[in-house]
Amino acid sequence: DGIRDKLVTGVQTCALPISTPHMSVILWFNDLPLWQAGLILTGGALLLSLLGTAAARTLFPDREVDLTNVIGGFKYMFLSQVYAGFIGFLLFGVYDAYDEVRANIVNEVNALTSLQQLAASFPEQTREQLRLGLNGYAREVVETEWPQMRARRANAGTAATLDDIEYVYGSLEVASKKQAEIVKLSRELITEIRNDRGERLMRSLGSLPYLLWLVALLATTVAIAFPWVFGAANVNAAVGMSMLSILLMTSVVLVILKLSYPFGTGGIDPTPFAAFQAGLAGRGG
Repeated sequence: DGIRDKLVTGVQTCALPISTPHMSVILWFNDLPLWQAGLILTGGALLLSLLGTAAARTLFPDREVDLTNVIGGFKYMFLSQVYAGFIGFLLFGVYDAYDEVRANIVNEVNALTSLQQLAASFPEQTREQLRLGLNGYAREVVETEWPQMRARRANAGTAATLDDIEYVYGSLEVASKKQAEIVKLSRELITEIRNDRGERLMRSLGSLPYLLWLVALLATTVAIAFPWVFGAANVNAAVGMSMLSILLMTSVVLVILKLSYPFGTGGIDPTPFAAFQAGLAGRGG
């Protein structure tokens, strides 16, 4: 036991938090409620568009602006297609990662449930020890890891509770071939839980690298500013079309923001782990 405790303590001491560079503004937006983030992002973009249009109308005569419609229109058509493809790529990528992490959470809880059911094959003392360990792991995920993931301070160091459960299996004196197969399967399930946990902690830090966020925000700004140099016979119609396109663009960017941080404000809740805890309590585990 002493050697094992030293090994576990050493691994935990050497474990470093997962960290990647992020833009503080992006993280601040993500921490806001959805309606506040949408109001600030969309309102700011609309205000920028109105100010830019007014400045362009003041600095450039209508005749000069009208002359840029043909050449600028073709350039804008090309840029809009590139922008749509890039934003669509980001939206698909973050949703795929979001859906994957939800599936991994379900798989992690299913593996915990399988371990709890397989524990019934062992003597009562061992069975209760395993069930207490499983309940402790689920409680640690709900009460400790989930707040850390929401704050993007998750630590991928060794999970002491899982180590304790695996140590129980390692210290068992197998009495039959059936128990040997159950121990082997249980250790495979623990490995699966470790992998799903690592994926969950990694995704809590965000799905998009810094560079992709920079390009996405720059492309959105260009898409908002480009129509400023276009002339239109009806200024109200031009402003109305710009506002509608801005609403669409900012809505997609907001969705990408929320999906890229799946455990942020309004994100995924630890409901499956809480349900597993409740199930153990109902069985007297």
